[in-house]
Amino acid sequence: MKSNQIMNRKQGFVQRTKDGYFNATKLIELWNNNNEGNKKILGNYNSLKTTKEFIKKLHNEGIEKPLKTGRGKGENVGTWMNGYLFIDFAMWVSVEFKFLAIKYLKDGLIFNRNEAGDYYNEMCASILKTYVDYYGNKPPPSIYISEARLIKSLVTEKPRNEMTEQELKQITYLQKVNANLLSKNIGKTKRMKRLIEASEINI
Repeated sequence: MKSNQIMNRKQGFVQRTKDGYFNATKLIELWNNNNEGNKKILGNYNSLKTTKEFIKKLHNEGIEKPLKTGRGKGENVGTWMNGYLFIDFAMWVSVEFKFLAIKYLKDGLIFNRNEAGDYYNEMCASILKTYVDYYGNKPPPSIYISEARLIKSLVTEKPRNEMTEQELKQITYLQKVNANLLSKNIGKTKRMKRLIEASEINI
């Protein structure tokens, strides 16, 4: 099961890992707390003709729910937006957030974090197959955790939520390499040596 984490990417840019959505409520609260005389209302953005047209476009592109609302208590409370919609929303809130949104999009953190997650799943599939072939049963969760920590240790000591675009790319690459080595039944010592060599390649 994929656990959900809340990540503070940049000031006001709060993302959760379970679906990659961003917290629009947090962003507008940050703006309003610092701009008493020029407060924004989230509902005003949602009711714009251009917003409705954009949401329709996102629907047509296969994004079923670009906007989600979490009620009650807990970390998922508030309005959450798909990355594309959130960037449009940030641009509507202020010129400052428009700059951050464009810079954020250029950084490619959304894409690279998702890609790193995809190749983590590929690595896990290789772990599962190798383990079942050798032991005849599924591996315990600690095996997956151990491999993930191994890959991360070769790149950075930072928490995953604070990694740069380059670090995420490096982890993605090492996960690909590791999945390939596992599928070829390369022993742990030789596999570790090749992973260390791969970690020294500038992606």
